[in-house]
Parts: sequence; structure tokens; C-alpha cells
Amino acid sequence: MSSSDYPFRLQSHPGKLLVTHLTQVLANGDTYLARRNLPQPLHHALRLALVLHDLGKATPFFQGYLAAAAAGNGDAAQAELGYLKNHARLSALWAWRFACDQWHDTHPLPWLIYHAVLKHHGHLGNLKELVLHPPHLDPRPFSHDGKRHQLENLGDRLMLMSAHLDYTEFAAILRANGITVDRFDHHHFGALCELFHGRKRRPRGKKWAGVAAAIQQANQQQPLHLFFEQSLIFSVLLTCDKGECIFDGPIYHADNPKFPADLIDRYKAIAFAGAAGRLNQLREQVYREVGAAVDTVDLNQQRFYSINLPTGMGKTLCVLNAAVRLLQREPSLRKIVYCLPFTSVIDQLGGIARDILTKLDLPDHSANLALLHHLAELHYRDASDDHEFDNYQGEFLIQQLEANLTLTTFYQLLHGILTHRNRDIRKFSALADSVIILDEVQSIPVTYWALVRQVFTLVAERLNCVFVLVTATMPMIFEAAEGQIQELVSDPRAVYQALNRITLDCALLKKPFALSQDEGGLVPVAGDREFCDFLAAEIAQHAAAGILVIVNTRAVARVIYREIKARFPERELVFLSGDVTPHDRLARITAVKKAAGANLVIISTQLVEAGVDIDLGRVYRQRAPLDAVFQAAGRCNRNNGNQGRVILFRLRGQTPTGTTRDLGEIIYGDVAMQATQQVLATHKSLQESAFFDCAQTYFATVKAGVSNKETRDLCDALKCLDYAAAFRDGKRRDHNQPIQPFRLIEEQDTQSFLVLQNDEARRRYAEYQALSDSDGNKHDIAMQHKIILRALAPYTLSVYRRRNASDATQTFFDIVYPAEADAVGATDYVYDAELGLVIQHDACF
Repeated sequence: MSSSDYPFRLQSHPGKLLVTHLTQVLANGDTYLARRNLPQPLHHALRLALVLHDLGKATPFFQGYLAAAAAGNGDAAQAELGYLKNHARLSALWAWRFACDQWHDTHPLPWLIYHAVLKHHGHLGNLKELVLHPPHLDPRPFSHDGKRHQLENLGDRLMLMSAHLDYTEFAAILRANGITVDRFDHHHFGALCELFHGRKRRPRGKKWAGVAAAIQQANQQQPLHLFFEQSLIFSVLLTCDKGECIFDGPIYHADNPKFPADLIDRYKAIAFAGAAGRLNQLREQVYREVGAAVDTVDLNQQRFYSINLPTGMGKTLCVLNAAVRLLQREPSLRKIVYCLPFTSVIDQLGGIARDILTKLDLPDHSANLALLHHLAELHYRDASDDHEFDNYQGEFLIQQLEANLTLTTFYQLLHGILTHRNRDIRKFSALADSVIILDEVQSIPVTYWALVRQVFTLVAERLNCVFVLVTATMPMIFEAAEGQIQELVSDPRAVYQALNRITLDCALLKKPFALSQDEGGLVPVAGDREFCDFLAAEIAQHAAAGILVIVNTRAVARVIYREIKARFPERELVFLSGDVTPHDRLARITAVKKAAGANLVIISTQLVEAGVDIDLGRVYRQRAPLDAVFQAAGRCNRNNGNQGRVILFRLRGQTPTGTTRDLGEIIYGDVAMQATQQVLATHKSLQESAFFDCAQTYFATVKAGVSNKETRDLCDALKCLDYAAAFRDGKRRDHNQPIQPFRLIEEQDTQSFLVLQNDEARRRYAEYQALSDSDGNKHDIAMQHKIILRALAPYTLSVYRRRNASDATQTFFDIVYPAEADAVGATDYVYDAELGLVIQHDACF
């Protein structure tokens, strides 16, 4: 009987035939693979994983579970069937066997396929452990054929599942997809298990030794090569599988015309018509220079480029112009992925991008522009307006980077590549054919520079990507002298030397100011107001120019704001910190921009440093790493008005334990602070023209002072395909010492607060409560929860907790009311109209 005549009956999901699902998953994969120039073995391995990943669903156990789930009894059926409902391991074993027919059983590819299929409903783990030490089974009895059975051995349960698997129908499914197999029945499953687990004369450990040797040899030839292939197989499998389920058929792909090469040229002609002055002339000169350089680069020889320009020189438009020109030059490049350190800066850049589209009469639908971060809306509208996708479909398309320009964070990018997680790794394959912009690239921790360089190089080569790094302080992730990166500005040093907007005053670093700290946090006390005395005098003399004070912690910012407010009760002060809701931060930053900084005094934490376009005449910056200092300087005299001045200072105080130290500097680490001290030690002041050379010296010192141990440890784990150690718990089973798993943002204890500060926040919270109390489809409820939480994001705060035994494992979502609200529950935490969150009775924050 031909496959077209076969009476298919097996289901993959309620109401969907298994043959329909697997055929479409394979078709989705073929669509992706058609655009990839992958090595033939990897191409074939991917197709095997796609068509075989749900083979284990062809058992009566899984089919019975589906029937029960359709009748609303899924949980009871799952409890009754236990492991027999599992389909991934049976699928993985057969996928491994078919791969071994193509390659030897010690070749790495069959094991990569096994790992991906085994974990396609979970996360990648430690391949060696998964093979040598499979997880223990639940020893409880299970039901089958109306009887209770007790099989504690994994092999016995797999044999039982295989004995009832419908090999005939699944063979017909394979034939329907042009795949013919032999030795595909229960009898040969037993032989398969012997081959996989090893026989007495060749125990499993010795068998794995052969696999390990092949993995080691592959890593010697191309380091992290197998990590790339494992991640790509897993990413493509998950994307094609989940995409078929979400769209109930082919995955939607936007057929977007690329942005024209002159997009930014035309925008500048409209937005900056008539702009004059020496600074604008220099901006235009650099813009034209970068555009001309991009038109002549050789993408066959170089995939990494940099734009190193001072703050306020128009880097955003420079790099967008470079990116659209690259898209038009290279037909295989299809989209731009623009990465920034913080979500708040993404929203600001989103405003610029929308302005570009609006002024050029281009629609700002999702096919042109999408925002990807944990708070972005889950809605996708295509170019024709014929398709609007919400909820799961919208989220899927945004995560698949189906836009001409996607704005996202470093976190989304790096944790989409360096990850074991099912959900995150789907972005890995989606990066293909992209121009990837890394703006404010100095935000990547120096401990990961070597790792990032190796991984980005693989992504550029294997996924056809081009990287453009942009910053005023270029870190030494890639070495231009070694040909690893090409600068698009012909002489960045000359651009700096042409500027004289700012003087950096270092004189106050020699003698720190004092502040005191008690058990409840920092408070101003008699005799310890030196800095506030100094600052008050500066405000009295220079406030007309606009003053910005940046300190390292929220607590210090609160102390200074309260003291200055008490001394200048009639003056307009602006407070910015992580204790202020995003809703209020945005409103305050917008007001500062409109006022152009004049007569304002702003007390802030470092949240204003990266990409926040405000312009003040004088900036006072608590000592920090030099790259952060230069970023702070970028908020001073950006538009070349009167000479700007940036004053560095130190604050010292006592900790609750009685020790005296510089406050807030511990957050930056010793290496960066020592390098800063070394560069600035011989200077009473610096002109902006010297910033480029100082930054070069600083980053060289930092690079020399940082151990590459974390990168070496992570690379060693990834070479062994130990995703669990690299990204989850750091436990290397064959090593005595654990490693530090990859964390772009260090995990700390935090507590979330929702501030019910206006009608919108209260309305959304009421929706959240009503949804939590409702009955219905748990997946639909979860998605609606996600949508509401994103709508509540402008009113949500996170506060670090001090670790102690009583609260380290607790999680909170506390409700906070405005300070003037007469509300029950407003006693411990209130929201002050100026200072933001105030914790009145709890010293654990």
C-alpha cells in the first residue's frame, strides 16, 4: 500500500494526525534549510531530527493520553500512565539509530541528534550524563490493559513501549516524506538498545570513551564547532515544531522588502535640514565617511566592524545607515538586529525608528519595526495589514526576528546564543542573515570578552551574519591589529581631537567626601555633610547651566536628594533612580529634554549614562570605571554650547559592620576600579580630545588584569556539550571544582513591587486579579497573565534584598500605594511622588 493510500489514524495533538504534524515540521525545516549553506551531514542530521522527534507518540499509551486530554482528563491519565506517556526517549533512540546508519556510532552527529530529540520538551543538559546515567524512574506502579504493572527499570519500560508502538503506520509516515528505512520494528529495537547501551564485551563506559575521543578531535579541529551544531539542531527543531503547533500549519514568514539604501540619507535631509555649526559639520563628515567605507568593505574577508565615535556625534544614524547599505549590498542579508544594554534605551531608540518611518511615509508595522524584550507587546502586524498576530503567534514572530529592524537587548541576544533553555535557544537559528548591531558594547562584562569573540565568530561564519560594534569607548573584545575587526571611521582619534566640549576634573579624587550609613541605610548626619555642602555651593553658583549628579547606588542618591531639597526648597529638582517607576522615569527624562537642561538640578544613579540623550552644562560623577565616567561625560555639553565640565568625586562611609570604604564601588569590581585609578592618577584634569587615548589605555589595562578562567571553564564545558554546567548550575561531574555558569546579569535576591499610582495601573491590576481567580484553559490564562504583566511593567519595581535565612527563598509581588493614599497595606511600603519607593519598616532592602 502506498503512503498516500494509508489510513493514518495516529495523532500528534488532539484532532491532528501525526503524519500531518511531522510532514509540516519537516517542511518548515526545509524552508529554513533552503536559505542555509550548511554542510551536507549537518543538513541531513537536522532533517532526521525533524521527522523523527515525535516517533514515540505512535504508542497506545500516548494515544490514550491524548484521548483522555481531549475529554478533560489529561492530568489523571498522565498520573496513571507515568513514564509510558513519555515519547521523547523512544524517539531519540530511533533517531540515533537512523543517524548511525549514516555515520559510525562514535561519530558525534548521532549523539547530537539524540540529545536534541530527547530534550525537545525540556532543556539541553550534560550529554555524557544523559547517556551514561539516565534519570531514575518513578517506582510507582502504572496501569496498562486494565492491570497494574511495576517496572522499575528504564529499559523494561522502553521495551514495553516499543512492543506496542505502531511501526507500520510510522513507516508509512516516513515513506510519505520520502524516507525509506529497514530494520524498523520491535525486534530491532532490542538490538538498537544493545548497541546504544553497550554489550558486556563492550560496556557503556568504553563505548562512550570512543564518542568522547571523537568529540575531542572535532574540538581540536574547530573549537566550539560541536556546540554550534548542537545548539543549531535544537533551535531549528524547536522552532519548526512549536511553529507548526502555533500556526497549525506552515510558519508565517513575512516577505518584507528591504529598507532602501538611502533610507537614512533621506531622513537626515528632512529632519536636519538647515542644521549648521561646526559640530554638525563634523557629524556630517563622519556620517559620510562611514557610509563610504561600508560601500567598499569586503564581506568575504571581514564580518566584524566598529564605529568608535564620541557621544553626541550621531552614532545611531551612522550605524543604521551602515546597516541598510550592507543589506542592499549583500542580497543574502535580510534584516537588522539592533542590540542595546537596557530596555529603557530600546524604547527611546524605538521612538527614533518610528520617526524615521513616519517622516519617510513608511508604515511602522511589525514587518518594518519590532521590539523584543521581556516587556514588549506581543503583537505582530504584517506589511499588507492582511495579517495581525496576537498572543502566541505574535510572540513567536517577534522572537523569530521577522522584521526589517528588531530592537532588542544584549540579554536577549547573548542568552539566545549562550543558553540551554528551550524557549531562549529558538532565537539562535533566527539570527541567520542578520546585520547585528551592538550599541554601547562596552556593557558586555570583560570576563566574557574571549567567549563572546569565539561565539560571535562562529555565528558570523555559519549563520551569515555581520556584526557592527558601536560605542564612544570601544572595548578590546576584538583586536583590530590582528585583523579581527575593521574600524569604519578612518581616524577616530582625530575626531576626538577635533572636539573641545568637556573638561574632566579629577582634582577632588584625592580627598573623599564622607557620608554615614546606619542599619537602615545611608542617612545624612551632623558632621558628615561635606559633599552636600560642596554641592550646595556649586548649585548656587552654576545652576543656570544645568547640573547632573550621578552616584553609584540608590541609597546614596536618596540621601543627597533629601539634603539638597531641604536646602533649596523652591528649586526644581529631578530625582532618577531604580526606585522610581519606569512610567515616572520616562516622564521626568522627557521633561528634562524639553527644558534642555537649563536651571535644572538632577540627582540620579547611573541609569542615565547609556543612551539617554540629556544635555547638561555640569556633571558631577561619583568615581566609577572609566568607561562609565566617559558615558556620564556624554550627558555634558553634547551640542557644543558653553564649555562643559565633569567633576569626579569620591564618597566614603561606614558599612553596618563598621568598616570604612568607598561607597558603592564594590558593584564594579576591583579590576575596573584599579585600572581607572591607574589611568587618572597622573591627571588633575583631562580634555575631551584626550578621551580616546585614555580609553585605549584603560581597556588594555582591564584586559591584562582580568583572568580568562571563566571563559576557559565555559568553553571546556561547551566543548563537552555540558550545557547544564555552562548555563545552569556550574557542576562539572568529572571535576572537583564547580565553574561559574554564564550570567550576563548576576542573579541576586530581588523583590517586585507593583505601584498602583494611577487609574491605568489599578485597572490592569484588577484584570490580573480577576484572571487569577478564573477557570479556563491554563495556556490561555497564562498568555493573558503575560500580556497584563507587560502592561503593568511601567508601574513595576525590583529592589535588591539583603540575603538572610528567613527571606532568601521567598518571592513577593507586593502592592504599593502612593504615599498620600489612604489605603490598607500602605504602611510598610509607600510610593513617594519624588523619591519613588520608600520602605518604611524593613531594613532587609
